[in-house]
Amino acid sequence: MQNGKRRLRLSDLLAVEYPACPALSPDGEKGAFVCWKAEPETGKFTPALWGIDMGTGESAPLFTDAARRMLPRFSPDGNTLYYLSDKDGSPRVYQLWKYENGTETRLSALRHGVKWFSLSADGEKAALEIPCWLEEGEASAFTPLSGGEREAWEAARARKPIEITEIMYKFDETYGIPDGSVCQLGVLSLRTGKTELLTWEEPQHHFPVFSPDGAQIACWRYPHGGWKKKRGEVTVYTLDGNYTQLTDGIAALADDPPVWMDNESLVYGGYNMADGEFAPAFFRTGVSGGEPEPLPADGDFYGPGAMATGHTAYGYPGALMQKYEDALLFQGADCGNMGVYRLRDGKAVRLTPESCCIQGFAAAAGRLLAVKGSPRHIADLFLIDLKTGDERRLSHLNGWMDEVELPELTEMEVPSADGKSRIHGWVLKPAGFTEGEKYPAVLDIHGGPECFYPFDWWFEFYYLSARGMAVVWCDPHGSVSYGRDYEAGAWDGTAYSDLMAFLDAAAAKGYIDPDRLGVTGGSYGGFMTNYIIGHTSRFAAAVSQRNLCNRATSYGTGDMGSIFEGPFKGVYQSLLERMKGRSSTIRTIDRITTPLLILHATNDYRCSFEQGEQMFIAMKDRRPDVPVRFAAFPGENHGLTREGNAYAQMGHLSEMAGWFTKYLRAEEEA
Repeated sequence: MQNGKRRLRLSDLLAVEYPACPALSPDGEKGAFVCWKAEPETGKFTPALWGIDMGTGESAPLFTDAARRMLPRFSPDGNTLYYLSDKDGSPRVYQLWKYENGTETRLSALRHGVKWFSLSADGEKAALEIPCWLEEGEASAFTPLSGGEREAWEAARARKPIEITEIMYKFDETYGIPDGSVCQLGVLSLRTGKTELLTWEEPQHHFPVFSPDGAQIACWRYPHGGWKKKRGEVTVYTLDGNYTQLTDGIAALADDPPVWMDNESLVYGGYNMADGEFAPAFFRTGVSGGEPEPLPADGDFYGPGAMATGHTAYGYPGALMQKYEDALLFQGADCGNMGVYRLRDGKAVRLTPESCCIQGFAAAAGRLLAVKGSPRHIADLFLIDLKTGDERRLSHLNGWMDEVELPELTEMEVPSADGKSRIHGWVLKPAGFTEGEKYPAVLDIHGGPECFYPFDWWFEFYYLSARGMAVVWCDPHGSVSYGRDYEAGAWDGTAYSDLMAFLDAAAAKGYIDPDRLGVTGGSYGGFMTNYIIGHTSRFAAAVSQRNLCNRATSYGTGDMGSIFEGPFKGVYQSLLERMKGRSSTIRTIDRITTPLLILHATNDYRCSFEQGEQMFIAMKDRRPDVPVRFAAFPGENHGLTREGNAYAQMGHLSEMAGWFTKYLRAEEEA
């Protein structure tokens, strides 16, 4: 122990509480959020619903049983809280009367539950996203299954073959081939509990939201096949089931509901592909039709859809855009700062502090309820005054962190190799640091590459520090939130030069041993790890996570080529081009002298499992003299280190720390 505090332990992962999906009553006087935590027995994550007293600032669970509750929404008068709960089996809509007294009532009773919902402005109705199996017939949607009936239904479905007819037929988020469900739209009366279906058709429907007058529902509808299968179109339904598709073939950010600005127009996030660009932008579409209109949004920000990575967060964060008064509030980023911005009259202004990461938010009555993390603490709930910027911490989760040593963290900016920009990042000293000693260091590289490291806390960094290693991480070229010009250079060697320059600057601080350097990263970071050890022998150990070594064969085996390449040139053409290019790191296998650990999930369909297999076999075949280890994690997907089973996360991190401990510290990990 140092200064009376202990080092971070691997088992602390089981103690982490993850706040998400904040909700604020219209008068700003009541708050709620979802708190996720791993079950010690199984490692599965369970959501609990918490309430916040805005007067005292105290927060606490609203229920004491083990049911999963999530997606809180307040009624217009703020007295009733609506949410999803699996208390009676499948997730269904419940209401908590008077909010404080704990009396809850189930409102919906559908065969396969409810996936997502929103409320009408008058508080009379809820728009439902309902998973259905069309072959069961429309009438079956209103016939709930008992526990035994559901087990029999799942067993029968598991025996049936899955017919594949589409070129895009498997996705990482569904752990491979989807289960055959098709999400339909429904309207639930909050007074009577009666549900009526608006749709019964093949296209998927996601994120239904009422117009201000409650007469229409907008959603993302997925009418396309082929390469456009994952492209949602903004579609508006009347309550008699008639619909109008407002967009056609846009590159939309359909992971967030469209926002009604009034009864006649909607705003949503998408990509502006004019002049060969692929930049995120806001669009406005009128319900009477016409071409989507890009909204001007001057300001120093990247968004919507900014991809923060390498930070401690879990669960659905809530909507990333919201109408507030006469403006649009949205989540965006600038130079690693993840915040909430207000877009009004073509000007975007950040409303939240610098040097933090806003993971989710809700606004009402001049207040912003935000899930806010920082590089020194896991996220908590904060209340921010939208006029003054004053903030107050409302929740105090993860109190166990008070007893853990947090080594010194230094933020740095380093000139890039071309001298035209600066590389932003951090250096974390090892736990138990002693002045004058030399320590091993690990360079940690983010995925994407269209992502960035935010001002937030990441267990992986602090655990490697607790094992006696300095940790270095930065945003090289290819990262977002640093301007459009900076987003180029991820694949052509520019990012490699950035990473080496930043590592050199960190080593110049004097306490990093240049002979005991490690490198790791996942997805694109795994690609760069392979690239680095194929171009230099300066690293004593490497850990390639979610390995990507052959971009030619990755297309057609997972979903990455389908999503990112297929719509533009086709998988086969991409394969031919990438076989000739420099983008497959397996081409440099004969140069590798660095001991290599490969960590991969068996159900990863973003960087397919075969990528890890190829790298391992190639190393064994071509470099039998170089130590190599391949650790596979059954049943997990590409999000293993973010959303995977807690014990799988612990095993993954233990493998990594053990490898670096062995080759950088000449010790065996306990």
